[in-house]
Parts: sequence; structure tokens; C-alpha cells
Amino acid sequence: MLASHVRSDGGGFARGCLECLYHHPDADSPLENRAAFATPGVHYGRDTLGCGSTYLPFADMDAMRTAETAARLALRILRRELTGASLLSWKGDPTAFEQAGFTVTPRFAAMPGPFIEEQTAYLRADCPVCAA
Repeated sequence: MLASHVRSDGGGFARGCLECLYHHPDADSPLENRAAFATPGVHYGRDTLGCGSTYLPFADMDAMRTAETAARLALRILRRELTGASLLSWKGDPTAFEQAGFTVTPRFAAMPGPFIEEQTAYLRADCPVCAA
């Protein structure tokens, strides 16, 4: 798996919402995730069975890692260790992804290690939901 993200609002209303995280770069463009590690606008699904059931290939261990990250974030919220909205991202080895002809985003390339917690990087000053 290339990456996964977990988002929290810190247990209450805080700056940083899904409206901040997702945006339309242009009026006619599709919705994009500002925290994405894979280039937007590309279909990443696979249909190896030929029956129209598209899936995203990732391993059980990747799903478990994301679930563990979400559970640990939930515990931090319950212990009141977080005061604001957080976005946790982890990235894996991009080799297979890039060998399949896909490209990563500048955010993926700039991420210094395998795990990062961002509390304000995705906030939008003009957000109609949480900046009002």
C-alpha cells in the first residue's frame, strides 16, 4: 500500500474539517484530497476477475496498520491529549506503485519518514464550514 490517512477533530469542534481536506482545484475539476500521496484524477482500481468488481490492491497488514493508527488516535482523544484537529498519514514503499506506471504527489516525496502527524497543514483560511 502506498499510504493511508486518519483524521480526527480532537474530540470536539476544531478548525480543520473535511471541507478543508477535500477541494475542487478548478470549478470543473473533480473533488481532490489535499493530503493525497497518489496523483489525483487517475483510476487506481483493478478488475482482475472481469466481472466489473473493481478493487484497490493492498495487503491485510496495511489495513491493520491503518486500523491501529485510528485506534491509537482515538485513545489519545479519549485521554484528552489532543487539542486540535489532526491528520495522521503513513507511507509505504512506492516501488510497486511506480512500477505500475503511477506517480506520487509532491507531498509524498516531501514527507520525511514513514509517519507524520499534521495538525494545521490542511486547514483552509477560506473554509465555509470551520473558518466561519
